[in-house]
Amino acid sequence: MLYGYNFGFSTPLTATIAGILVEIELKTSGGSYKIPDIRLVTNYSTGVGDNKGSLVGTHNETTDTVKSFGGSSDTWNASLTPSQVNAAGFGVQIAVKEDSGTPITVSCDHMRVTITYTES
Repeated sequence: MLYGYNFGFSTPLTATIAGILVEIELKTSGGSYKIPDIRLVTNYSTGVGDNKGSLVGTHNETTDTVKSFGGSSDTWNASLTPSQVNAAGFGVQIAVKEDSGTPITVSCDHMRVTITYTES
């Protein structure tokens, strides 16, 4: 499991979270993989909302490829508050699973999280 935290958001405390977009740059050493788990987390490890991962479909990019999850109007059914997304413990967890029958390495260069909100 790979975790990314402490994104440094400063969402206004009176705002309403409208959507969360997660973009993760991944590549493999060869072979294919699945992404069975990708979730938002609070308090460094508590998964919240929908799991955007799936065991359907495989990935096998050997060059850096950005994978996108969620969007500007997708809250992941997490009911997050501005205080939660602003906290250092808010982040993303992702798990990958080898799918080619041989050991592989999946690398992550960066994660980007975009919070869309409306102000009260």
